[in-house]
Amino acid sequence: MTAPLADPEGSVSPPIEGVVVGFDGSPAAQVALEWGAAAAVAHGTALTILRSRPDAEAPLIELTDDSAADELVGDGIADDLATAVEHVNSRHPDLTIHTVVTPDSPVDSLLAASETADLIAIGSRGMEGFAGLLIGSTVMEVTPYARCPVVVLYVPDADTEAAREVARHPGSVVVGFDGSGHSQEALTFALRHAAALGLGVTVVHISGGSPKHDPVPVSPDADELTAEVREDLDQAVRIARNFPAVPVSYLHAVGRPAGILIREASGSALVVVGARGRGGFAQLLLGSVGLQLVIHAECPVAVVHHLPTDPASSGPAGSARA
Repeated sequence: MTAPLADPEGSVSPPIEGVVVGFDGSPAAQVALEWGAAAAVAHGTALTILRSRPDAEAPLIELTDDSAADELVGDGIADDLATAVEHVNSRHPDLTIHTVVTPDSPVDSLLAASETADLIAIGSRGMEGFAGLLIGSTVMEVTPYARCPVVVLYVPDADTEAAREVARHPGSVVVGFDGSGHSQEALTFALRHAAALGLGVTVVHISGGSPKHDPVPVSPDADELTAEVREDLDQAVRIARNFPAVPVSYLHAVGRPAGILIREASGSALVVVGARGRGGFAQLLLGSVGLQLVIHAECPVAVVHHLPTDPASSGPAGSARA
């Protein structure tokens, strides 16, 4: 469990909750901050800007308006965080913002926060690493092990801008669904997020086998679908009924899930997958589909591990842990 926060005066604060953004000042972290702040506002929860400083000797601290921030964390970090808070405040003046500095590594800090947070938003690459890498080591270590949903954000480039121009589902949350428990949690997260932001949801069910075919719109009870696919989609329909204001469409495809989802979600608002699907080995913490999306998707990616049992709970992942 996450240790309670200690402020500079030594008092104890509640555990980290709401939307948490891993922030190191990099361009990708700036994108994550923008997305995380908007998500926090939409879901009516707080935003925590989390900064790691592994060389710090002080315990985990929350900086406040009257904190001697420069003395506690150094001029550069204090200035970066102050600028980040000012930027968010200018766009979302009513949003509650917590600024936390931890002496642990970025990975350990985010994993600890994930024990009680509703959602972690993280940039695809931070300050460290090689410029040619698509994904930073922090993402690759946090995404498989986090205890809450993780959303990976990317710095827009020519490819992502082009993808938005020809997106198959613009302004929609695309979710991969195979009927597994993880995919049911992914769908719940997608619907909850879409409801908060006024978006639609596109459910993509992908079967193995042949002949392969691209996604086509289907009715969940269509006679041409196999009994197994109809059963899976019936589960999706039951989950969607908890969010009657969200428009939901259903697609079915036969082929490789990762490639199909990458193409189908290109340029969309968000693509969501469970940490694991039906395939693969039970001991794997992150399935190959989630991994391929994190590396190759041309839109934000959410990987969902755990959600509350109540699908109508408030917040991006609800107010209680399953």
